[in-house]
Amino acid sequence: MKFQESNVQSEIFGSLLREKLEYRILLLTHDYTEKQFHFLFLLF
Repeated sequence: MKFQESNVQSEIFGSLLREKLEYRILLLTHDYTEKQFHFLFLLF
């Protein structure tokens, strides 16, 4: 049971890290307009 819980926690942590990385990449590429940012936030 404990193993499953830690597995779920690491999955959540991993997805959060991925979102942060994707967000940083989007910030670095200035091609994106604010509307596209809002659309991306709606997806998450």
